[in-house]
Amino acid sequence: QQGDGTLAIPRAVTALAWSPDSRKLVTASECGSAWVWSASTGGMLARMDQPHGCAETTQHINPMRSIAYAPSGSLIATLEHTGVVRMWAPHVEYRCAGSTQPHYSPHCLAWLPDSSAVLVATKPPLGAGFSGLQLLDAATLQHPEHLPPPPKPSQQTDGITALTLAPCGA
Repeated sequence: QQGDGTLAIPRAVTALAWSPDSRKLVTASECGSAWVWSASTGGMLARMDQPHGCAETTQHINPMRSIAYAPSGSLIATLEHTGVVRMWAPHVEYRCAGSTQPHYSPHCLAWLPDSSAVLVATKPPLGAGFSGLQLLDAATLQHPEHLPPPPKPSQQTDGITALTLAPCGA
C-alpha cells in the first residue's frame, strides 16, 4: 500500500471483487495472475497464478476478464481471456481447484447465491446471433444435473457483458 491509501498493484487490473466479509479484495490482471489484498492494511495476502502467468519477462499472456468470490467465501472463480474458468480455494493457500473451457467466448461470470455454481455469460460465434449463459457446478465444473439449463435470449444480441444475481436467487 502506498501512503495515500492506494494499492501498488504490479500489473494492470482487469477485474476486481470484494470478499463476502469485505475484509479482502481480489484483483485480476492482464498477465493472468490474481492477487488477494487485505482491505485494512493494503498488504498482499496471496497470489494466484495460472500456468505461465506473470513471468517478469512476459506481458499479456492470458489476461483475466472476470473474478468473483463465492458468497460463502469458499472459492474464487476467475475467467481468462481464452475462456478458461478456474476455481481457486482460499482455504488451501489459494491453489487452483480445477478448470474448464466453456463454449463460445466467455465475457463475465457471477456466482449463484448459494455458492453451488457460477453462471458464465458468453458471446456467440460469428453469425450465430445469440448470446448464451452457461451454468457450471463449483465442484465438478460441469452443468449441475439437478438444475435446468439457463434461459436462452429471445432476441439477437452482441453479447452479455455483465452479470449480477439477486441475493435471494430470483
